[in-house]
Amino acid sequence: MGGRERPNEPCVMTSYRGRKAQRVLLLGLSGLMAAATLSAAVPGARAADRGRKNGAAPAPRLVWRPCERPGGPAGQECAELPVPLNYRDPAGPRITLAVSRVRHPLTVGMPANVTPCAFWKDRPADEPVRISDRGPADVLMIQNLRDPSTPYFGARKMRTALGQRARMVTLDHGGHGAYLANGNACGDRTVTGYLRDGRWPQADVSCPK
Repeated sequence: MGGRERPNEPCVMTSYRGRKAQRVLLLGLSGLMAAATLSAAVPGARAADRGRKNGAAPAPRLVWRPCERPGGPAGQECAELPVPLNYRDPAGPRITLAVSRVRHPLTVGMPANVTPCAFWKDRPADEPVRISDRGPADVLMIQNLRDPSTPYFGARKMRTALGQRARMVTLDHGGHGAYLANGNACGDRTVTGYLRDGRWPQADVSCPK
């Protein structure tokens, strides 16, 4: 990711095989990511009006089918999405994105692809949520000690801000995935008990490898 990127243009890697060849960009997406947003968009009258005002066409509806590629995650679906080669020229040349998703992902893509929000020009529809120790005491957090995406120190700050409303399950692992992601029986058991049976730990839980 270099300094040449522009906020409203995607960073893509693709190959060109002649001017008449179809240019295809293959993206491996975890969860729904941006594809979920596009698939949820309904090109109704309001979306069309917004698109015309902004000089862009409304988002198309994706047609999801079982992936032909064997050996992928269970429930994986694939679709193709034509997009402008240059988002500043939405009516110009287009490329096709091959996108995939897992039909029932654990987090529905919530933690992924949030970078565009940093450059969004419109004001938020809702005021930012203030994190405090006021409210129901039923929050369960799970965190890897060596998470490169959402570092442990940030989770500690969140845990402190929530006070006695929260409990945190800490796993002695690296990587970003925590629950059902790295074979930690202690962490998986604690979170499953909370989600399935409503068992909320009486104190924070520390799980070794």
